[in-house]
Amino acid sequence: MQRAWLVAFVLVGVFIFGALATTNWVAQDISLSPLLQKKGVGTIAPLQDDWWQRDCVGDDKDGDGFVDSCDNCPDDYNPDQQDSDGDGIGDVCDRSLPPPGQGNKKKINEECIPVRTPQDLDNVRNNLAGHYCQMNDIDLTEYRVEPIGDEARPFRGIYNGNNYSIKNYHYERFPGQVDYVGLFGFMWGTLYDIVLYRPHLIINSTRDDAVAAVVAVVNNGTIANVHVINGEIDRYGSGESEDLIGGLVGGNLGVVERSSFGGFFDVGISDEELGGFVIVNLGTIRESYGYGDFEGTSDQIGGFAGKNTQTKEKSFNNLGLIERSFFLGSVRSKGKVGGFVGHNSEGIVQNSYMRGLVQGNATISTPNHQRNISIGVFIAESYCTVDCDMVTNVYSASRVVEIDGDSDLVGGLIGKNTDGAVLNSYWDVNVSKISQSDGGEGKTTNKMKQRSTYSDWDFTNVWRIEEGLMYPYLRWQPHETDLLALYKMNGDGHPATDEDSSMYHHDLALEGVDLMQGRRGFKGDNAFYFDGLDYAVVNDVYDSFDFYDGFTIATWIKLNHNLSESPIPAHVIFGDMVAGEVWPSVQLGINKSNSATVKFHWNDSVSEAIVARSAQPLAVGQWVHIAGVLDGTTLKMYVNGQLSSSVNTQGKLPYDPNTRFFVGAVNGTAAAGGVQWFLDDVAIDDFYVHSRALSAQEIQGLAR
Repeated sequence: MQRAWLVAFVLVGVFIFGALATTNWVAQDISLSPLLQKKGVGTIAPLQDDWWQRDCVGDDKDGDGFVDSCDNCPDDYNPDQQDSDGDGIGDVCDRSLPPPGQGNKKKINEECIPVRTPQDLDNVRNNLAGHYCQMNDIDLTEYRVEPIGDEARPFRGIYNGNNYSIKNYHYERFPGQVDYVGLFGFMWGTLYDIVLYRPHLIINSTRDDAVAAVVAVVNNGTIANVHVINGEIDRYGSGESEDLIGGLVGGNLGVVERSSFGGFFDVGISDEELGGFVIVNLGTIRESYGYGDFEGTSDQIGGFAGKNTQTKEKSFNNLGLIERSFFLGSVRSKGKVGGFVGHNSEGIVQNSYMRGLVQGNATISTPNHQRNISIGVFIAESYCTVDCDMVTNVYSASRVVEIDGDSDLVGGLIGKNTDGAVLNSYWDVNVSKISQSDGGEGKTTNKMKQRSTYSDWDFTNVWRIEEGLMYPYLRWQPHETDLLALYKMNGDGHPATDEDSSMYHHDLALEGVDLMQGRRGFKGDNAFYFDGLDYAVVNDVYDSFDFYDGFTIATWIKLNHNLSESPIPAHVIFGDMVAGEVWPSVQLGINKSNSATVKFHWNDSVSEAIVARSAQPLAVGQWVHIAGVLDGTTLKMYVNGQLSSSVNTQGKLPYDPNTRFFVGAVNGTAAAGGVQWFLDDVAIDDFYVHSRALSAQEIQGLAR
């Protein structure tokens, strides 16, 4: 491997054409179709030498940037020109090509090589042009699978995961071993309908360079409907290094669509680039998302992409396009940091958004000088050499935490913008507490939830909005993104687990919790029963919930006796407190008077808290619905769908304690007695957690 070339690719974001020749990326038996060269599609076909000299003139009736004479779907909008089967007809209008995962599965499986075991998966490297179909879930707990494909022999076949999962993929890289870490190393083919559950990559570096991404280190093919759930990437070792960390993909020159990465990075001390979904994008990413918590010391970090850029080489997809995508979570760095993109260099970002928290150093001091650092809630830095519309129809609604200094390069949308147009784009000034940005328009929270704010946005085909209640969200989104967790309390996971029905898979690990008859009373409907000794904990590798601009925590509860009779001083239903060290950001509970309480701390202090209590004690011996709601200005407690009490918060919001949430107790320090404040002789059922304030009407719906 030519390590210097690989690191240069991801750091600079541009392939050096001469280096490709030395590493034999374009070998005689791996010639790329012209559309792959132009648009990054994973088809393999003979190269048509005269393609670049075609006279492409005339009308472009579908408006996708390709005139009809050179458009493989002249009647359908497809700016990527994707053609998975290489028949000259684009996938959008190719009626002979079933959508990934939606065709005749039996026929597809009969025509491909079955993958049933870890050994079958490892054997994919023996035929890198094969067509594979996964036939069941695969657990890699006891196996080490080396990256499949390298720069000399990339994977150029098809892998259909059939929406089965690959569980517990674990790979630890030590100095002197492979310079790239991921299930697939270099990928020129097609991956689709794959779920990776709880993968864990570990980079042990001592001034070495490594590239890590869970699915593919370099993609010049097509990745569709591929999802990473509860992924984790860690970096250890002494000294600084140029490690490059990405969630789903390292360097993307192809097409990635309808895919996601959820998880956690903690990459320690290094001079790395880091992107929650992709390190560097030179291709096309659409209808994809990332969520979780990503932290590093990088000089270039983005929640979704570390860098989004273009290459002028015609041999590659030169779009640098991210569209109809989003990121939810937190991004922290001591260097340049953007909530969505760290550095955008002549790339295009459109119809996308970011919500969460962004934290970075505004200034960095060295022995010789002090320099300001760009912090952007959406993009840290955006750069263009000629006039270009790089950022269009995007928004951010996220908190910003500056540490160690004050810089004029901190922006509510963009930290620093050089000659790039920012069109119809906005940020929430109330949530971010920032009034400046090098591009875009700042709006209040109320305005951000009104359709009239978003000039020239397409609310028919691209966006949706719940007027006055929610920020805009994308029409393709399969789930409610503000529903952080939904526990039916049926104990329906594997032993000692209750599955989260939201898109985030915040499953509960049960510690001695018993099941009892649920509130509905029919067979199979269960509830959790807490006897004063047991609890459940959100079983995530990353911070479970982020309440940056509001929340709703709602559940059904049944008290079997007056809690004043219990020796336990307080009873926690849901909370994240670490007693003696960190005060809770958010907590829902019952006090000794049987009153429901919801509270949050805006700082790590016992006195800096706001509490709302139900006006009347809860009835004993019957199911009662309670909901704690924060809407940004008021903390409310609802009982059985009716507002019971409210407290003005004076604009304060929960701080970020970085701890996991418990159900039925809180996690105390050893000195304070460990896990404590249990629910005593209490049952709970149907537990909802939202990252926004539900309306009174929505609360009433949950209470029915």
